[in-house]
Amino acid sequence: MRYMLHYYTQQHLYQANMVHQTLLRAPLPPRDDQSPKRPRAPTTTIPEPTLPPYRRPRKAPPLKDTSSYMFAGIHPLYSRHVLDEDHDMMEIRCTFVECTYSKVIRRQLSGTNNYQIHYRKEHPGIPTTKEEALHAKEQRVVQQGQSKGFFDKPAKEQSHNQRFRHLLLQWIIKNNLSFSIVDQPETKELFSFLSPSTTLISTKTLMADLKKKYEVGENIKRDELLDFVEDGGRLALTTDAWDGGNKNQYIAVTVHGKTRAGDMFSFLIDIIELTDPIHDGHYLCTKLVEVTDRIGITSAIISITRDNASPNDTMLADFEAVVEERWMVMSGRQRLFFSLKFNKLEGDVRCCAHIYNIAVQAGKLYLNY
Repeated sequence: MRYMLHYYTQQHLYQANMVHQTLLRAPLPPRDDQSPKRPRAPTTTIPEPTLPPYRRPRKAPPLKDTSSYMFAGIHPLYSRHVLDEDHDMMEIRCTFVECTYSKVIRRQLSGTNNYQIHYRKEHPGIPTTKEEALHAKEQRVVQQGQSKGFFDKPAKEQSHNQRFRHLLLQWIIKNNLSFSIVDQPETKELFSFLSPSTTLISTKTLMADLKKKYEVGENIKRDELLDFVEDGGRLALTTDAWDGGNKNQYIAVTVHGKTRAGDMFSFLIDIIELTDPIHDGHYLCTKLVEVTDRIGITSAIISITRDNASPNDTMLADFEAVVEERWMVMSGRQRLFFSLKFNKLEGDVRCCAHIYNIAVQAGKLYLNY
């Protein structure tokens, strides 16, 4: 019995070995591309060795706040950056848009004459002292009062022709008409029939009146927003893009806020024409920053509501990087003032109406409506 068990055990091992050899020599079956691939084992990364504390580079101490007009305030004319390789030196950079002027000096500011010369030569018209800023603000208020024009006068103080220009401009804007309608022979004949003594207005004159009215209104709203931000208020934006139907595409930017009294305000600040045919997120962020920089509210934005298009993800990521870069060059007091700044994680608000519309459209396709 013992010999028979040994014999059958040897036969079983021999057959198992022959099957194994056959499988090794047999070709592998073709791989099905639709079959799930086997996940690779995660590769472990070896962390880089860190230097001991006594050999690590020492971080440069922060700069002290300065009362110099060109280096202080919410929107300084120059920014200061300490050099990590030499803590006794710092770099001065001009904050004007697309200006590449920079200079490396010691940490303390000894004088500001050279910096004033740069602005008066390269960026004329921008105040470089507190007295010049106050004078420019007074002049702007006076110019706004003088440039309001006839359309801001009471109706009783306007002449017949001025009243006609005002009503004609309102009629075109309210009904979304083309300005060229005033140059049509039928329009001129109609106005002459109704009032032969009325002076007819050309398209060029009406467009000039509209531009002047817009500039006055924008200056007033910009000053209101800057005062709101300086009082500690923060703003939210809403962006929406659409196709004009004539191969022109636009983005509207709306600003929203809440006063200390609890009153909500919301108004349109710009309509951007998209001239670049490739509307990627980087281009959209560039156009958005142009609007916020022109009004001076880039550092005061806390949220942006947008639709669910994928380029908006990149736009908000780039906008967060711009805000962070502006915040890093601020002084300690300004950093505290703008500590509530935009970040994509908390400030990215998706439009609920757009989400509902996508869901309804998908449901209609499923139900074959």
